[in-house]
Amino acid sequence: SLVAGCAFFFFWGGKKSKEKAVRTRAFLISGGLVVLLVAALLNYILAPLSQGLIKWGVSAFATFLAIPGLAVLLIGIYHKDEKTAIG
Repeated sequence: SLVAGCAFFFFWGGKKSKEKAVRTRAFLISGGLVVLLVAALLNYILAPLSQGLIKWGVSAFATFLAIPGLAVLLIGIYHKDEKTAIG
């Protein structure tokens, strides 16, 4: 999927970088994308295959898993290096 490719791209770029701020930012973005991918897989593949109360639980878990995934992604997007940050 496109999200998995993007997560791999950010992880690989962060792994190759020597700068700490770039590595941290890339790993945060990659981690957030992976968590969102897992939440989407749970919500759109596992939940429809489940029945009854388990279906509701899987869907609710996926929804609440997406919240920290988005938070990690947002932290990665706005992460700045304290030495070179302006403003």
